[in-house]
Amino acid sequence: MVSIKAGIDASTATVTCAVTIVRDPADGGYILSAKLTVALPGEDREKSEQVVAQAYKLCPYSKAIHGNVDVEVTVA
Repeated sequence: MVSIKAGIDASTATVTCAVTIVRDPADGGYILSAKLTVALPGEDREKSEQVVAQAYKLCPYSKAIHGNVDVEVTVA
């Protein structure tokens, strides 16, 4: 687990996801767009951002939708 290796306690972490359907500029159809907001209470923001970015790269769901869904990830 990425958080354990980084020394972050993720037991109180929350992830909020907002999914929308937006126009695909390439063909005028529709595509999915997702905004993930991650909160790691009590943890250093810079370290949290690094851990979240690394976890996103390793996540099997993120890999599965890569290039198919526009995803924005932020740390609250």
